[in-house]
Amino acid sequence: MLSVLVPIYNFDVTPFIKDIHKQCLLAKINFEILLYDDFSDQAYKTINSTISELNKVTYLELPENYGRSKIRNRLAVDAKFNKLLFVDCDSNTEDEFYIFNYINQLTRHKVIYGGRSYSSTPPSDNNLFLRWFYGITREVKSASIRQTEPYRNFMTNNFVIDKSIVLNTPFDESLNGYGYEDLLFAQELKSNGIEIHHIENSLIHIGLESAEEFINKTANGMKNLAKMIRAKQVDKRIKIYRVYNKLAYLHLLWLVKIAYVIFRSTINKNLRGRRPNLKYFDLYKLYHLVIEMKS
Repeated sequence: MLSVLVPIYNFDVTPFIKDIHKQCLLAKINFEILLYDDFSDQAYKTINSTISELNKVTYLELPENYGRSKIRNRLAVDAKFNKLLFVDCDSNTEDEFYIFNYINQLTRHKVIYGGRSYSSTPPSDNNLFLRWFYGITREVKSASIRQTEPYRNFMTNNFVIDKSIVLNTPFDESLNGYGYEDLLFAQELKSNGIEIHHIENSLIHIGLESAEEFINKTANGMKNLAKMIRAKQVDKRIKIYRVYNKLAYLHLLWLVKIAYVIFRSTINKNLRGRRPNLKYFDLYKLYHLVIEMKS
């Protein structure tokens, strides 16, 4: 009935998977849980390998780092059930009804997105604050809000999908590293007339990256976005692309470079502090998109 698919990279998934496993048993469904480790550090492999002792759980260590898209495609191919539940490894459920909430929707929709949430308590570590603040400000949305723009509000952290759809519309493995593989996948679904249904069934994102890591990953995301723009794979209504196009039309892209150079030290200090200004973060993203589009 349900294959729970979990790509793992440098995170202890044992508490999360024990919870998911327990919920599947209580739901009295046929299920499997596939855990594929994407070439994590040995310490995490040692910890996570113990979870394979649970019935209906398969743990596999990949021989190299596959990346975010390729590992999901591999999981989909190997899954034995038609309904696939993809979840990010650095997650927690909000309650004991997580699996049950999806089970109630399986026969009604081919793609279901449950949402993302964050702890209401800010992290005490200033280094983690940017990722938390960005998450609660930009990523946390109710199902009713997400449904108004179902494809643009889709993320790959927590969704159910028919196996046949992933096999026919796989994740684009040409995208490297972090950023926009979920947007591209959603747009492929849209192009094929496949609807995304949004429900209230969030997973809590607990694997907060440091400000430095999140900033660097975002720059890599701009590389992927630029690649998608050049390939004409991007919806022009996406905010950052819309701003880019407007500035390009007005021949003002040079202004972005100057503004970033002027405020670089202020931006770097602000984004790594306790009161990050997301407008600075938006300027950082736009600057890197401009640079990538010129390369």
